[in-house]
Amino acid sequence: MAEVKAGSMTGRPRHDRHVAPEDSQVVGRGSALLTNVEPPALDYIQIQQVLARYSRGIDRMDRELILSVYWEDAYDSHGVCEGNREAFADWIGENMTRYAASNHMLGQSLIEIEADHADCETYFAAFHHLPGQDGDLMVVVGGRYHDRFERRNGEWRIHRRRVLFDWMQETPMVDALPRLDLPRRNEVMGRRDRADPSYRSPAFTPPATS
Repeated sequence: MAEVKAGSMTGRPRHDRHVAPEDSQVVGRGSALLTNVEPPALDYIQIQQVLARYSRGIDRMDRELILSVYWEDAYDSHGVCEGNREAFADWIGENMTRYAASNHMLGQSLIEIEADHADCETYFAAFHHLPGQDGDLMVVVGGRYHDRFERRNGEWRIHRRRVLFDWMQETPMVDALPRLDLPRRNEVMGRRDRADPSYRSPAFTPPATS
């Protein structure tokens, strides 16, 4: 039987060093709740928060947020686009506008931490609403983000990313949202910029009642 070594993709992750970040804000909104979380759990939470910020950045076309999940010397191999973080953010800004909406859904992550580096494989399914003169399409891509994270000054970010594509599907779709009776439509409809309701704090203000 083959020996399973610590830190391998089938063994337990190694934790040679754990340093909680001095600035807890890197964990995201509500980070004060995590002040009592001990490493290595905090490292996993921080990495997952980076992945979540990435999805928001793509779906809201938020260039600043996209840049914030990568280190300055990072490299992204996205198949259709390869280069540094600025090149990738530029590509998103130029190409994602063709879609009326997108949702990058994250699945399970396999995270292996060794000192200030982490190897991470995260499953994803990316849904894209593509309008067209001959009818709209739902374009769905399934695959995995294969990442190398680095921790610098207590903060985790992506240093290397390679996207692995497993499948892709295109199906006709009819957008039923316009038919919904939404009394507060302007407050609950998603936006593809920072005007999206998710950027507000607190999340929302209930309507006044008599």
